[in-house]
Amino acid sequence: MAQDPPESEMAVRLLGLKPEAKCTAILEIIAAAAVPLTVKEIAGRGGIRYDTRGQRASMYRCLSLLKNLGVIEVYDEGYVHKYGTTPERIRSVVRN
Repeated sequence: MAQDPPESEMAVRLLGLKPEAKCTAILEIIAAAAVPLTVKEIAGRGGIRYDTRGQRASMYRCLSLLKNLGVIEVYDEGYVHKYGTTPERIRSVVRN
C-alpha cells in the first residue's frame, strides 16, 4: 500500500508547482519551525546546499515563489516564518 506524500509536498502540488525537492524541503522546514528562521538556519536544518551562487539563487527563487503565493512571510530582518500553511489556507491561495 502506497503512503501519502508528506504534507509539505502536498502543499506544493496543491499550489500547482512541481514537487521540486528544494522547495518542498524549505516549506517543510518553515512549517515545522516554532520561530522565524534566517535563510542560513533553513539551510542548516534541512541539509540544503547553500555554498555556491547557483545554490543560493535556487533557494531564493523557492523562497520568493512561496512568498508570492502567500504561504510564507519574509520580514525586513530577513527572517522567514511559517504563514498559514494549513490545507485550508493553501486551498484559498489556489482559488485566488
